[in-house]
Amino acid sequence: MVRGEAEVALRDPKADKARLRDALEHVVANGAFLQRRLDDLLALARSEDGRLTIRRERVDLAVLGRDVAALAESYVRSNDVTLEVALAEGVGLEVIGDGSWLQQALLALLDNAAKFGAGAGVRLVLARDGDTAVFTVADRGPGVAAADLPHLFDSYYQTDRGRERGGAGLGLSVARWVAEQHGGAIAARSPDGEGLTIEIRLPIAGAAE
Repeated sequence: MVRGEAEVALRDPKADKARLRDALEHVVANGAFLQRRLDDLLALARSEDGRLTIRRERVDLAVLGRDVAALAESYVRSNDVTLEVALAEGVGLEVIGDGSWLQQALLALLDNAAKFGAGAGVRLVLARDGDTAVFTVADRGPGVAAADLPHLFDSYYQTDRGRERGGAGLGLSVARWVAEQHGGAIAARSPDGEGLTIEIRLPIAGAAE
């Protein structure tokens, strides 16, 4: 599909620069998405045989959230989705962990939200809840059936809509692994007709000291 869009734009003798630019941006955005899915596959394989390691260093979650939003913007926009970002800053939201893995987990949530929330909006929120930092990714898509929710983070699990839209059912399972490796948790809820909301909860560095 991505290749086809680029080929159509290039074959059109009347295509202007804006049309060509849009096609190239779509190719780049989806290329990055496919690379992340490959990263998810490798991560899942390595986590299952114990070959993955997590660095332990201070990570500023507001900075992390900004970086993730910037990385996801092209793919989100290519799905006709508006990304809204609300990050609590200046309140000491730091965790001890691996920024690269946390970034991959959040990108997986945003990729999923953009895929199923096409034509609507996606929100990325960072807030504090006591001694816990909470990242929330919410979309306004069709939501997830109650029977699917308990399995949403299982490896290779896909809902009926997920199978229709393609994918391998990897990103959310990797996100769960990352959250758990940081002493946190991940959960999803989907009230009827209100899209899907996923939260990653992480212990704040020094909160228990």
